[in-house]
Amino acid sequence: MNVFFVSQAVLCHLQYWQIDTFNSFRALQMRLTELFNSRCFVLSIEMFPPKTAESSEALKRSLLSLNRFRPAFVSCTYGAGGSTRGQTLDWCQWIQQTLQCPAMAHFTCVSSTVTELSAWLDEAWQAGVRNIMSLRGD
Repeated sequence: MNVFFVSQAVLCHLQYWQIDTFNSFRALQMRLTELFNSRCFVLSIEMFPPKTAESSEALKRSLLSLNRFRPAFVSCTYGAGGSTRGQTLDWCQWIQQTLQCPAMAHFTCVSSTVTELSAWLDEAWQAGVRNIMSLRGD
């Protein structure tokens, strides 16, 4: 599992990776470090879990449309204070299954116990999420 520790939620995307170069399973298991070690430009999309069913459907349509640009990965935020952390893994699974694109889950440690954090990481592993950006705060 890749865990990216950053002081700010900023990623510089300097390389490009084409999903065509790997089969679907390999692409879903792609570690982001492998992407950033390649010699190409990396295109990614960041999204946050919506709060309503209507917004969720709109986001799904948008992501399906954006998928034609073949993003190397889609990152899904954790929500302010972990407000949407339960949905983060659901969205990451949807991204990987529906878009056939690696997902990166944001992981905020604010207002959580060590036990809660450990349990969430176990859930992420069980959900097939192998790329995680760990943030100290929101």
